[in-house]
Amino acid sequence: MSDWTRGYRTDVNYTPGYYPYLNPAAHAFALLAAGWRAPQLDQPFTYAELGCGHGLSVQVHAAASHGKFYANDFMPAHIASAQVRIAAAGLTNLEMSDASFADYVDAPLPKLDAVVLHGVWSWVDDASRNDILLFLRRHLKPGGYVFVSYNALPGWAPIMPLRALLRSGQGHDSATRARDGAAFASKLLDADARWFKGNEPARAMLDRLRGLPGAYLAHEYMNDNWRLLYHHEAAAELNAAQLHFATSASMRDSLDELVLNEDQRALLAGISDETARETARDFCVNPLLRRDLYLRGGVRLSKIEQLQQLNDTTFALSMPRARVGLRIELGGVGTVTLAHDVYAPILDALRNGPADLGQIRNAIGEHNDIGTTVNAVKVLVGAGLIVPCLPRAGVTERKVVTDRFNDRVLLESLHEAELDVLASPITGGGFRLDRVERLFVFAQKRNVQELAEMAWQIMSQLGEVLLRDGEPVLGDEANLAEMRKRETQFRAEMLPLLKQLQIL
Repeated sequence: MSDWTRGYRTDVNYTPGYYPYLNPAAHAFALLAAGWRAPQLDQPFTYAELGCGHGLSVQVHAAASHGKFYANDFMPAHIASAQVRIAAAGLTNLEMSDASFADYVDAPLPKLDAVVLHGVWSWVDDASRNDILLFLRRHLKPGGYVFVSYNALPGWAPIMPLRALLRSGQGHDSATRARDGAAFASKLLDADARWFKGNEPARAMLDRLRGLPGAYLAHEYMNDNWRLLYHHEAAAELNAAQLHFATSASMRDSLDELVLNEDQRALLAGISDETARETARDFCVNPLLRRDLYLRGGVRLSKIEQLQQLNDTTFALSMPRARVGLRIELGGVGTVTLAHDVYAPILDALRNGPADLGQIRNAIGEHNDIGTTVNAVKVLVGAGLIVPCLPRAGVTERKVVTDRFNDRVLLESLHEAELDVLASPITGGGFRLDRVERLFVFAQKRNVQELAEMAWQIMSQLGEVLLRDGEPVLGDEANLAEMRKRETQFRAEMLPLLKQLQIL
């Protein structure tokens, strides 16, 4: 292992992926909902992602917003692939670097409103974390925020030995060894190894690991460095960069009324120290991954300011209304059914397009006061049923860029199945589409009338077949019939939403 890697696996590239919780609009809403002043996204703002991998997330967010974006990843192969797409899409507001964290500290960057670190803090060595802290002290504005994710204790406590099993695998590269290690763990389970007995979290995690790509497993579990942290430990480390915990970036994780029972809420309410309370909360919720926002001297909003800004915040459906159900899965809690009379009217108010909170309140009637509606909107955002949007000003200019970016992604996605997201100038983030839906969009943007025929022509040329209920559809006629059925559903449900989000 050469010194430049600092124990990080570089023999296989990471999987490209889009992470919606890195969207500045999502951060702004989370901070606002928690009572903090957030960066004004209708004004120029600056944003950096450290350890960006292939950088798909930062590309989407740069394409869809007015901000100036920066990103680094010390693996040149990741940056090289990203720069091809950046050039083809004409993203002039994004600069990417293959500098290490140590070298990126001295990069000539402007003062930053936001810095995001996903899949970094638990996976790098102490020297790299110190470099990151120096970067934050040097480059983050007073009042700026940091998004940080890390593997959390106590959630990982019963399953952490699985990593040792993955690292025990054999093979010519890290991905092969990880897959071999997962297969060996499965053999232990099948042999009735006592460690798995009564250890449902470990059994569930192993089941998940067996379905993941080897490249993902390599970067997640095969590095020499891997730390599990309690909240109070992470908070103490980030305090060295003058940062304090603001709120969870995951609205789902912060919905106490859904994820905590009455006794837990009462117990936590009696803990006056915020850090101790948040650490204790993790014992109640038991998350595997924390996704948090930290501020460098954040400013509290008055209640009136907060309500005014919330009232002006725009929201959009994250899926066609016909596909939205009110039964949601919450990890560790199970299935929760949302009250139809509270939540369905909000979803119905967004059926015809994005609306701000004031417009939603008008649509559902004045009997829903702003406090009730805000709480309901937070639940719907946490459930992934709706998303906060960027300010409406400048959407026309943003769409010019997202159209170019999406055209490039659609071309690449003809051969790259993992490229499953297009950028929306409305939400400032990515919108996921399945393989067939992306082909329909590809055809629609070329003014093709028969979407099914073109989509099936492309798939058949690539030797692909459709799956129906997990089984392959056999024969050209059957595939084309299935494709036409999906086109009808696409035109009725997905196409109107894509137009509302100005992806089409």
